[in-house]
Amino acid sequence: MGKYDIGAKLTNECKLTIKDLAEEIADEIDKEIANEESVKKLPFPDGVVQALKDSKGSGLVNKLNTRIHFDVEKIASSSKDEKFQMLKLLKELYWIEKFDISDYVNKSSFNAHGKVKFTDVLAKPRMSNVYTYYSESYSVYGDIFNELIADLRLEVDDADDRKTIIENIEMFWQTLSAIQYDYVISDMAIDDPDMALKELKRINNALDNLLDKIDSKDVHNDIPSEGIMKTFYNILLSHERLCYEFDRIRLSEFNDVDINPSQEYIDLFKQYQEIPLSISSIPSLAEYPQLAYDSNAINDIFKLFSYCQEITDEDFKKYKYAFENFETVLRWIEKEKEGMDFSSEVQIGILVPVIQEIVYVSKHSNSYDIPCDYFDHTERENSLLSAIKKRDDELKPGLVDIWVRRIDTRFSCNLGLRDLIMEKNKAEVKMFKLKEYIFSIHNMKYLKAAHEYLFHQAAIAHTNTNTTIVAEDKLYFLDVLQNLLRSNEILISVFHNDSSILDDMFRELMSEYSTSIKDTCTLTMKLNEIAHQIAESIIDANKKSEAIPVELSTRFFIEKRDGSRRECLLSCTFDKNSKKLYANCFGLVYTDEEKALLSTLGLKI
Repeated sequence: MGKYDIGAKLTNECKLTIKDLAEEIADEIDKEIANEESVKKLPFPDGVVQALKDSKGSGLVNKLNTRIHFDVEKIASSSKDEKFQMLKLLKELYWIEKFDISDYVNKSSFNAHGKVKFTDVLAKPRMSNVYTYYSESYSVYGDIFNELIADLRLEVDDADDRKTIIENIEMFWQTLSAIQYDYVISDMAIDDPDMALKELKRINNALDNLLDKIDSKDVHNDIPSEGIMKTFYNILLSHERLCYEFDRIRLSEFNDVDINPSQEYIDLFKQYQEIPLSISSIPSLAEYPQLAYDSNAINDIFKLFSYCQEITDEDFKKYKYAFENFETVLRWIEKEKEGMDFSSEVQIGILVPVIQEIVYVSKHSNSYDIPCDYFDHTERENSLLSAIKKRDDELKPGLVDIWVRRIDTRFSCNLGLRDLIMEKNKAEVKMFKLKEYIFSIHNMKYLKAAHEYLFHQAAIAHTNTNTTIVAEDKLYFLDVLQNLLRSNEILISVFHNDSSILDDMFRELMSEYSTSIKDTCTLTMKLNEIAHQIAESIIDANKKSEAIPVELSTRFFIEKRDGSRRECLLSCTFDKNSKKLYANCFGLVYTDEEKALLSTLGLKI
């Protein structure tokens, strides 16, 4: 083992200089693979020194700083151990960036050849950079990425914990994606689409406000470092998530499906939606129109495929192609939608948009050339249709993501819910942008803090207050407050024109007190407490002779499930002349320490 290998320990032999590292690298190359022509032409060790750091800015040290905001020299200046860690990381990256990695004997598992500018790869997150659940056997740089992750685990004592944090953060945001989808296809949304659309627009406005809270300034210089190895390990873990978010934001323009079916079609789709078809029977649909003479159901299914339009002979060739390849698309949906299994059968409601989308893309293949612009990419654009014929080890994950999202959109359109799915798609892209910011932070403590701040507000925004239970709670709260005031001979109008602010308060309360009978009792007590505080403030203000409007601040604590408490503030104005109580705003109260942390993160309160 070399002095600066991953896993090595600091000894007195380590001079802790770039030159010392360069001499070790040059010596290893000379001993191991000196017969290579490419090696003989390199001016060692001065050439290695220049590759690690040079005045032109192309060295590894320079690029880590400029390309991914990772100032290793600044961190290394804090201690000898950090300088040692920097040199070990530089040696690891040297073999990838500056040398033919297929010749690096200790990295023979890399499925790659030539030099790979890995810092440039990290600076351009794309799904092709990593192995994804869409295509577990295809990735341009996935082998290098996985090898680096495995190597750095030897240097990071809490590597598993950090990986779990990133996975949990992703899981939390996935729950909000599920809620957004409920606003499109749940019974609640289908029964009252106007209400669902109003809620989705409110969520979009809330997400816009959250995005506005992110300062555009570069926060990397303000956030403290966790050390060389832990920081770079964080960068690698976050990069895997950023690859999804960047591509989904970049490719979101291809998710729109411009179709508004007739009511006749929507009714027919709902009639057949839940009926299953065996997978083995579907290819026989290619025998249509012969089959149509024998079955009204077959006729109806083809009406669903064609939006009740006549299918020409030329179009039917596209349908035959779809019947030959529909299982490929179903496999993609299985990977995206947890719990779905199309091994033996598929519901007509799912099959129809799959067939429709294959036919549509076949007919408009020139309109869907998707840019695949991962780093050092030299291929032409990939057509959306080409994904169907690709082997798993050739399949571009960005193409699959577009297919799955377009089918989601088409399914909702077929139910007559196009406005809902388009509003939901907008909200999803905004969530991707929030996650993009979160995963760009290199310090895990600060990354978690950014997530907790943004996710809490996003989750509150996704809480639906248009339910019977919440309506009853609101009525109870207002009745208690009115009765307390009447008992003191104060007859005023209370919050009648401020429902949105009260909704904000109830969303916050519902986030903690909504899952059990015990929670319901706690919520009732909390509403009593808030009503009494407001009433006492109004009673005191009413005793004063002045008739000018008085601003009242009601503070209370919400007891969270983890045992902590969160202070809230409801600001109101009592107007003695007009005999009205107005709500001004509602929000959380932040401590000075929390404000300082959010400021460091570039987040506004």
